[in-house]
Amino acid sequence: MEAIITGKSIFFNNTKTCIDDLLNDSLYKFSNKRAADFNNDYYGVNELFVDIVLPYMAIENWILDNHPDVINVKKAEKIYKFIFLDVCCKINIRVKGLGLFEKIVETINYNVWVFASAIYFAYRLLLIPFKPGIVVADKFAVVRSKASIKKFSHFSEINQEVESLYSKSSIYRLFPKPLRIKWVFQSFINSYKSMRSMLCFYTDKLGRNFEYVLRHYYKKRIVYAELYKLMLGAYLSHFINKEFYTGNNLDRFSVIEDQLCAKFNIKSYNIPHGIEYGFKFPKGFSSDVFYTHSQYTAEFLNRLYNTSKYVFDKSIISRMFEYNYNVPHEKMIIFFTEPREVNVNVDIVKDLIPRLKEKGLKLYLKLHPVDKKANYEGIDVEFISDYELSLTGNICISRKSTILLEAIYNNSLPIAIITNPNDNTMFTLFPSLNTKEIIKTYSVQELFNVIMKNI
Repeated sequence: MEAIITGKSIFFNNTKTCIDDLLNDSLYKFSNKRAADFNNDYYGVNELFVDIVLPYMAIENWILDNHPDVINVKKAEKIYKFIFLDVCCKINIRVKGLGLFEKIVETINYNVWVFASAIYFAYRLLLIPFKPGIVVADKFAVVRSKASIKKFSHFSEINQEVESLYSKSSIYRLFPKPLRIKWVFQSFINSYKSMRSMLCFYTDKLGRNFEYVLRHYYKKRIVYAELYKLMLGAYLSHFINKEFYTGNNLDRFSVIEDQLCAKFNIKSYNIPHGIEYGFKFPKGFSSDVFYTHSQYTAEFLNRLYNTSKYVFDKSIISRMFEYNYNVPHEKMIIFFTEPREVNVNVDIVKDLIPRLKEKGLKLYLKLHPVDKKANYEGIDVEFISDYELSLTGNICISRKSTILLEAIYNNSLPIAIITNPNDNTMFTLFPSLNTKEIIKTYSVQELFNVIMKNI
């Protein structure tokens, strides 16, 4: 029988299976035993494992379990075309819909993106005025993402620089423009060296067609990674024996930071911008000291990685999450939506609203930033937009989200509603969500009962 891959979905034997759904508990237990096999010194070590290697393992397991005669990848997402090809070459299953032309196009596409990235970065860096004056502090940080910037705003005692190509106050202002252009040129050259090294490692383990997966994954990322490495190395050279704080925890930037901190004898601390995964990565989370979101998580990760670097410090997590919102208001019942599987949000809301109405209670919706009101059209529900208000002094309901943790530190009751296997798998992936303060419910009726006991 033929399996047809469309986008990220597998159609086989009158059944549709999303590749994401193959990333289940059994896969993570299997991957925990294999993670060490993919440990290396390349900055892609962790992000490639979670974004590429795990789907590769999941696809391989699916093929071994279902035994298709042929797999048609013509309409598959680009990365999955080449993953299926490598897995099928290993298992000796025929693949349709992928030819030499696509490989040539992917190679050309990679080179065009690398060159264009270098030109664009040079242009952006030239727009940032040169303003010398590196402040050498005992505690310092370089923050990148909006989430990290928000978290670090609560830690004024840490001297902070923002890394951005789009801000005139970016850390790049501290370095002369000719040096920045030199970095871009070096980054362009180094990107090819790094790609060759990564190709040798991963194609040996996963198959020769994996080179197209790597090129596709890094075509927009690799020059920036090399640029960050050069800039950060120049910056950290001024901070020997100091303390570095970061919000990056698994990506290529975090690995670069770890390597450079070791080079300059700088102790590193991690205040993560997101909650921790509970499955094993080849290198684990970054930094010498990693502040977890709960004591349970610290103990869990220390066991998983056989270390003592994971630490729960309530004062730090409180500063990250407390909003000190003090405007009086009545206790509200708020459901925080999620962007994935919106239909699950809708089913929960539709079931919960009439139960609450019978008791004279109202449900409010707080939309995820990428969710839309249109998804809830026709449902008699009121939306709330004030984030700090929504998390303070209320009953906060979510399927699986950091808002459950934030609710703890803002005098709210966090309740998780887990109604399907996918949500249950994802929930168990995050140890911090298993802290005792978060109430877990497994049906709308159970959720309603908990609400009534606490309203």
